[in-house]
Amino acid sequence: MGSSTSPPGCTARASRHGATEESITYSLDNLVTMSAEAYYTTDLSVVHLEFQTSTDGVTFEDLTVSTADDGGDWQRFVYTAESLPEGTNHLRLLWTDT
Repeated sequence: MGSSTSPPGCTARASRHGATEESITYSLDNLVTMSAEAYYTTDLSVVHLEFQTSTDGVTFEDLTVSTADDGGDWQRFVYTAESLPEGTNHLRLLWTDT
């Protein structure tokens, strides 16, 4: 059985509609922690988001995150990192499955 067209409580979101690499970069001085929620339709296989950090917004390093699967009609995953590298000013979320 398929999922409804939007995750529960969804009033604003970023989504990808094709199998292309995409990213979103958030910029905020001195980021210390991060938490992101992602919802995946149960009709498709889950390919997890990837995360990167940067001090200057030009050079990015991979960030290891913890992932919790909360399940549901829309599969809800919570990604967290409790300690970002010193001087992090940019956080990039990547969709890499193509």
